[in-house]
Amino acid sequence: ALSNGGRALANLDNLDVLPSLALNMAVSEKQNLRFSASRTVARPEYRELSPVSYLEIIGGQVTKGNPNLVRTLVENYDARWELFPNSGEILSIGVFAKRFENPIERIDLAQGDVPQVTWANARSAVNVGVELEARKQLGFLHGALEPFSAFTNVTLMRSQVRLN
Repeated sequence: ALSNGGRALANLDNLDVLPSLALNMAVSEKQNLRFSASRTVARPEYRELSPVSYLEIIGGQVTKGNPNLVRTLVENYDARWELFPNSGEILSIGVFAKRFENPIERIDLAQGDVPQVTWANARSAVNVGVELEARKQLGFLHGALEPFSAFTNVTLMRSQVRLN
């Protein structure tokens, strides 16, 4: 409901088929290959839909939602190689791609003295990347470190958004 007693309606009546497929293949006792493909959705949040203006506490910009937003369809593709050198240890490399239809993007508007923010659907977006992951037990350094492990994860990603 709006502050003047009126109503604002958003039409989010969708029937989505969301298939997924995952294939895990043991190359050896210590190596796996994984492949997956799926379709998911991202629905707008209430604040992104609400046409009521409000002042953000942090940043001081006026924020107003967009009741015309539609949900985002996402196609996800992943491939990963995993090596398990010892119990509790892993070395893996993965590649991924995500294709978005109608992604919801935050938009900064330059209107007057007060910055304004809203949201809109872009036409499409694509994310592609590679992910490296490693976990190593630390007991090889000293016996007292046996219960500890070190973990790292690095992701390199390229994103592109196509606006309307």
